[in-house]
Amino acid sequence: MTNYQTALRRIANAKTTEDLQKVEAGLTRVYDAGFFTENEFMRLDGKILDRLTDIRKNLTPQTTQV
Repeated sequence: MTNYQTALRRIANAKTTEDLQKVEAGLTRVYDAGFFTENEFMRLDGKILDRLTDIRKNLTPQTTQV
C-alpha cells in the first residue's frame, strides 16, 4: 500500500474533527519529509475537507421539511 492510499484510509476512518486534525498534522509532516507530491497533498487536503463536511452533517440535527 502506498503512502497516498494509507492517507486515504486514515481520512476515511476519522470519526471526529479531532481525528481529522491529527490526520492532517500527520500528512503535513509526511509532505514536509517529501513523501507526497504537491498534487497528492492538495488532493488529500480536498479529501479531508470532504470528510469534515460529512462529519459535520452527521453532528448537525436534521430538520424535516413539511
